[in-house]
Amino acid sequence: MQITEIYLVSRGTAQIRIEQETITLQAGDLLVVEPGEAHTFSVHSLDYFHLVIHTPALFGDDARREKQAVPRSRLGLD
Repeated sequence: MQITEIYLVSRGTAQIRIEQETITLQAGDLLVVEPGEAHTFSVHSLDYFHLVIHTPALFGDDARREKQAVPRSRLGLD
């Protein structure tokens, strides 16, 4: 894994699960997800909007290899 994801929350609120921790995001927040950290968004407000930056930029097969499904148990979502 090599991509770092940087989320910039523009409006609304959301909850994201990173490994075993739930974090609430709101407008103005910035969140960095390190390479290899399992994460998923669980709930969000109707007006939620974020921008995400992937660094380094990967394309084609390299980008597809970065996305992996993880077991729900790794996120504490049994």
